[in-house]
Amino acid sequence: MCVHQYDENGEVIQSDGTVQDITNRKIADEQIRHLAMTDHLTDLANRSHFHRRFNENIKLAYREEKRLALMIFDLDRFKPVNDTFGHLVGDALLQEVASILLKHSRETDVVARIGGDEFAVLVVHPESRRNIEMIALRIISEISLPKTIMGHELTVGISIGISLYPDDSNDDEKLFHMSDLALYEAKRQGRNCHCFYEPSLET
Repeated sequence: MCVHQYDENGEVIQSDGTVQDITNRKIADEQIRHLAMTDHLTDLANRSHFHRRFNENIKLAYREEKRLALMIFDLDRFKPVNDTFGHLVGDALLQEVASILLKHSRETDVVARIGGDEFAVLVVHPESRRNIEMIALRIISEISLPKTIMGHELTVGISIGISLYPDDSNDDEKLFHMSDLALYEAKRQGRNCHCFYEPSLET
């Protein structure tokens, strides 16, 4: 609150009041906003924020007549890691996987942990289907390498399901469904591989 004192001509000659520093409040608000959008373990986008960014990018891609690729990832042989070595080791492995996904993504892409040992990457404006496939192969190759996590040598794999906008659909929920079907097919084919959505997978 500020109180002004005026002279006979109506000019302000003195102001008394208090100044409130809202820096801390702004920092706290930003921290709350960050927590609402990110996965607490990996600091990647969480599922709800990923869906929001996905919708935004679909609208942008529609206007610019560009393509998107939705890649859904599921770790292979992750449960035995948790059962044998405990959740702390499992969590550290998930953080390692998150760093690998970020390494093979661009700043314009959206990387998220969408639950458990399941991740997603939205590849924004990929150059070609072959380019998407090369990204998948590089990720599979690096994650398949033995890793030393908290003194334990671990070997896991990753299965990937991929759908394309607008080739497969222009709806985000349908694209998630299609990528999930492709992911199940990758697991059916022996795991630690990638699969693109095809209409035949619906049957």
